[in-house]
Amino acid sequence: MMKNLLKHWQFWLAVFIIILGIGIFSFAIYYTATDRAQLKNYTEMTAVVVDYEERRSYTDNRTTITYAEVVEYSVNGNTYKAVNSASSTSPKKPDTIMKIAINPDDPSDCIFVNSQKWSYVFLFVFGAAIIVFGGVLMDYVAKNL
Repeated sequence: MMKNLLKHWQFWLAVFIIILGIGIFSFAIYYTATDRAQLKNYTEMTAVVVDYEERRSYTDNRTTITYAEVVEYSVNGNTYKAVNSASSTSPKKPDTIMKIAINPDDPSDCIFVNSQKWSYVFLFVFGAAIIVFGGVLMDYVAKNL
């Protein structure tokens, strides 16, 4: 039975899909751990949204406009500005408070604390869904050969 199973392309497709899902899931774990490790060395504080930066992307003759918050914060009497690396279709309004973390050795270096949270969730869910799909496909192939 197993020798027969190894000859079918559907089996190898299921194996590939499971390995791909494990890779995505593992990347999500690495991505989360790396981000958390970096945050441990930074100091959390708040910043105030003062403006936003408009970003345009073009795909398939469509223009998508997103906005990234520009925040201002003060450390030891010096004022700094930073632009969020993540953008959304609806920017936060001016005077909104956002959580950031700054590098104590270089206060101009900051991370927007909750900006990437959904990308972590997406990677975990997407990786898990691919693993489950590969498992279901493998089960189907094994039962029908």
